[in-house]
Amino acid sequence: MQAVSSEQRFADLEVALADADASIGPAEVHGLVCALLAIAGTDADAQVVREVLPNADSASQIAARALSELTAATNNELSDDAFSFAPLLLSDDAPAVDRLQTIVDWASGFLHGLGHAAGQPTMRQRLGQEPLSEMMQDLVEITRADVADAAESADADESLMHLTEYLRVVAQMFFDEFLPLRSSGPVGAAPVPDDA
Repeated sequence: MQAVSSEQRFADLEVALADADASIGPAEVHGLVCALLAIAGTDADAQVVREVLPNADSASQIAARALSELTAATNNELSDDAFSFAPLLLSDDAPAVDRLQTIVDWASGFLHGLGHAAGQPTMRQRLGQEPLSEMMQDLVEITRADVADAAESADADESLMHLTEYLRVVAQMFFDEFLPLRSSGPVGAAPVPDDA
C-alpha cells in the first residue's frame, strides 16, 4: 500500500470536511486529534468524530471514516520511536499567509482538545507544570497572531519553519508527558490496582 503524502492527506480531509459541512478545517482538526490522542490515546477516535461531525448524514459518514484514518495514522506517528510525526499543515508551496493561518488553526484545535483534560485532576495538575504550561501559553500567543502582517515579514518562511517545528515538538511532548496518565486506563477511570 502506497503512503499518502501530507499534502494529499490535507486535501482529501479538506474535501471530506467540506462535504460534511464541518465548521473547521484540516489543520484545526489535526490539532484537536493530537490533543485528544495525548489525553485519551486510542480512545480518542470516537471523541474526534463527535467533536467535528455532530450530524450523521452520509457525507458525515465519509468524513468520519477520514477522521478515524487520520486519528489512527497520527497515533502511529506520535508513537513511533523514529519521531515521524509532523503537524498536518499546508505545504511549503502555499502562500505564507495561508500557511500561517493553518498554523494558527492547528494551535487553536490543539488548545480546544486540551480542554478535555480539565476534567481529569491528574492531567489538569500536569497542565499547570512546566514545560506544558509554557507550551500552552505559547500556543495561545500563536492563535493571536496577526496573520496578514506576520506573513508579509521578510523572514516569514524561516518563522513558519520554526513554528511548524514547534508544533511538532508540542504535540510530541504532550503525547509523551500524558502517557503515564492515560496508561492507567481510560480517561476519567480510576487506576486499576496492581493486584487486580
